[in-house]
Amino acid sequence: MQDDAIYYAGQPVAVVVADSHERAQYAASLVDVSYESAPFVVAIEQARDLAYEAERLFGGLLPGRSERGDVESALAGAEARIDVAYRMAANHHNPIEPPSTTAVWEDGRLTLYDSTMSLRAVQLTVAQLLGLALSDVRVIAHYVGGGFGSKAMVWPHVTLTAMAARHVGRPVKLMLTRPQMFTATGHREEQEHQLSLAATRDGQLTAIRHSKLSITSCFDDWAEPATGASSQLYACPNFLGTHRLIRGNTMTPTFMRGPGETLGVFALETAMDELACAVGADPVALRIRNHTDLDPHGTAIFRTPPRPSGRWARRWSARPSTRPGPRCASGSWRWRSPTNDRRCTEPTRGPWRSPAGAWRAATAPRPRTRTESC
Repeated sequence: MQDDAIYYAGQPVAVVVADSHERAQYAASLVDVSYESAPFVVAIEQARDLAYEAERLFGGLLPGRSERGDVESALAGAEARIDVAYRMAANHHNPIEPPSTTAVWEDGRLTLYDSTMSLRAVQLTVAQLLGLALSDVRVIAHYVGGGFGSKAMVWPHVTLTAMAARHVGRPVKLMLTRPQMFTATGHREEQEHQLSLAATRDGQLTAIRHSKLSITSCFDDWAEPATGASSQLYACPNFLGTHRLIRGNTMTPTFMRGPGETLGVFALETAMDELACAVGADPVALRIRNHTDLDPHGTAIFRTPPRPSGRWARRWSARPSTRPGPRCASGSWRWRSPTNDRRCTEPTRGPWRSPAGAWRAATAPRPRTRTESC
């Protein structure tokens, strides 16, 4: 709505405000938009030759390239080598609860009731776009509902709701429809992973090259980081991880459950199975042979966190998971994250400090809470 260019299907071009849901729906059905067709890109195969390497990822938090050693030389001299590629279609979040925003203006100050995980981001974004002081924007999230990543960013409908409320001089509520959730709240991008593994005849890894190719929007460089686990999960002296992007006619992709590494680890582990077949090794034995106790920074990966103190120490001994028996589970995720505050929350007990850091985990039901940013 800032100009007459349409960059992707589903882009907002008009907002209709009415005094009832039914009138708003009917009025919106009367809006007719005329536009000219132009060449477009919506799939990797349409513009593979236009791909470029991203410098930064994840909103600029992470580098687009990671490397150590001499991958090309190791691949060229490998006793055993496999080259594989995996394609993944775009995924959409679609939680049961669609995003909803209510905007209320009072004496030049704006209050937004938004189903968002990122109150501060909403406050900063809307204040900048509308030219308001931060102190004049208040964001309240009574209920968030499901999100799976789609409610971690600030989408156009939030600011549009505030603009509509200011224009009509009354509170305005906007809730996305189910079809609009496919084009208005981000998605996991279509992507392709290419992996080359080099190893000795007995299966000892000597090189890993992992390249991700994906589609971003015309106006943002976005890619979920996907090569972090590949660089750290196995002992390997030579590694190269890159992310290449194609500018397409799509909205900007965003976080989705297990951002990036979910598919990155799938590609790596499937390639490891292929390597096991190529060298005639048992897949589990191959992984044990390449197991590492240290990450590329020389930090121990597997170690027990310090036991909690105070009242949490009394509860720790009662945890079922500390009793003897087959209760072990494992998974992989980026070892070092620039936004990691090294604080964990045990799902049903309480906080403890981890030397490695981790995502904040919570599986138990939480009491109803009110969260604000003001």
